[in-house]
Amino acid sequence: MSVELHDLQECISKLKSGKAVSFDGIYNEHIMYGCSHLFVHLCLLFNALLRHGVVPSDFCVGVIIPLLKNKHGDHSNLDMYRGITVAPAISKLFESILLLLYGSYLGSDPLQFGLKKTAAATAPFLHSRRPLSIVITLAPKFTVLSWM
Repeated sequence: MSVELHDLQECISKLKSGKAVSFDGIYNEHIMYGCSHLFVHLCLLFNALLRHGVVPSDFCVGVIIPLLKNKHGDHSNLDMYRGITVAPAISKLFESILLLLYGSYLGSDPLQFGLKKTAAATAPFLHSRRPLSIVITLAPKFTVLSWM
């Protein structure tokens, strides 16, 4: 399977604007409002990643930001915070592409309730039903972002 331009455009159309930027300084808006030349180069990049079975080390890095759950609660209590991971926009786009292309081959643990269309948001741990040449965590929220 390879990444086609229409696959990429479908995933780009699902990106949300106004999200936090990661360490690379690339906002979702940079991708969303990019020209067709950018999309062609992203297709070439993603196809090369799939062909060679590797991802750049920057795709494996995220910044964990603590968010206060309740602004009226005790700010000194660590239980009043939850963590969110800000990952690079291109990495998230590649994860969307993988999910689009290989989602039918993936499943989640029966005990997993988060980040499913019918459940609350917590980190999914996906496993392959068929062997793939690369294995990547598709939604690395609240997980340690070291895949290599």
